Amino acid sequence: MNKQLVQLLVLLFLVAVIVCVSYFNNSFRVPFSSEETHLAVAIHREIKYQFALITPMQYATEISYSSENKVLSVSVCAYYITDSTHEEIFDYYDNALQGNGWKPLYGAEDSGTFYGQYGGKIDRYEKDDLIAALLYGDENSDVEWIYGLCMTWDSMLEQ
Repeated sequence: MNKQLVQLLVLLFLVAVIVCVSYFNNSFRVPFSSEETHLAVAIHREIKYQFALITPMQYATEISYSSENKVLSVSVCAYYITDSTHEEIFDYYDNALQGNGWKPLYGAEDSGTFYGQYGGKIDRYEKDDLIAALLYGDENSDVEWIYGLCMTWDSMLEQ
């Protein structure tokens, strides 16, 4: 075969691969209505607003922040280091969250755990359809943060 014909066949093959990949990527996406997308954007805006109302503890250093909108779930989280004890952290955020209308879901004695291997602890709060979680790292774990505050909304929890 001549060189130009080989180049043309390679080009056609690459175009066919690109078309197939593009088609299959789009066919596996979950189609979201514009109403669902607008709702998630509004909830994301509300969570960011609620998160900003809770001032971090004095002398705490933020080491990580994330804000995500995945249409079906929305979250804002920040992780901090501090010399404060877990009790001081709980007292500060329990007052701040409840002072802004958040209701505890569980008492401190009923708090769940997360990352079982790390021995962390979590206190949960709710406000309307939103959940706030105060996460505590364990001094014996290899997490690099002492505590975190996350606010989330998940459409699956509403059903």
